[in-house]
Amino acid sequence: MATYNGERFIQEQIDSIINQSYTDWSLYIRDDGSTDNTVSIISSYSKKYPKKIVVLTDDTIHRGPTQSLMWLLQSVKADYYMFSDQDDIWLKSKVEISINMIKKHEEKEKPALCFTDLSIANENGDVIAYSMWRYTNMDKYLCGYSALYAASVTGCTMILNNKAKEVSMKYKDLNGVHDNIITLATIKNKGIIIPIHQPTILYRQHGNNVLGVKQYDNS
Repeated sequence: MATYNGERFIQEQIDSIINQSYTDWSLYIRDDGSTDNTVSIISSYSKKYPKKIVVLTDDTIHRGPTQSLMWLLQSVKADYYMFSDQDDIWLKSKVEISINMIKKHEEKEKPALCFTDLSIANENGDVIAYSMWRYTNMDKYLCGYSALYAASVTGCTMILNNKAKEVSMKYKDLNGVHDNIITLATIKNKGIIIPIHQPTILYRQHGNNVLGVKQYDNS
């Protein structure tokens, strides 16, 4: 999780990760120079859950969301990796669904990633649209395997294996969004990409999103 001035919603997000049905996880957080209470909030969680939540620091300030997440990906060693926004809410079975799917489909020495649909919520966490894929007409991109996947994979729903991490690190300094970089690197290296047609998060829209979402308009 990369954070920046996220005091308004971050507690609800961290709580939703703590309450996951799948419990064999660690949460690594890097703050990007917050000036509100975000750092004290994440510090209190790391003290309360020292075996589960780790705050990582470096000397660079204001990397931005993509480079913060790519730095975290490079810095952490695990079997599988997931990204978390600071203002969403993970549904209880998000990790369980994702890890079961990638384990089912990955092949030895091949990059692999899975990603899921999202439910769109307002700032209070009330659902606006059950499926973001249908809301944005994005589901039309999921019928073929091509670079168009990069437009469909949302980083906050993604899970990837170590091989996908390895091939993505070659492009970690590129301009762009981390989910696009990782997806295109996986495609380029003949990897496996699996869409999960089920929402696993409440994707909160509150007016200050780094990347928001708009309903598809035929015009």
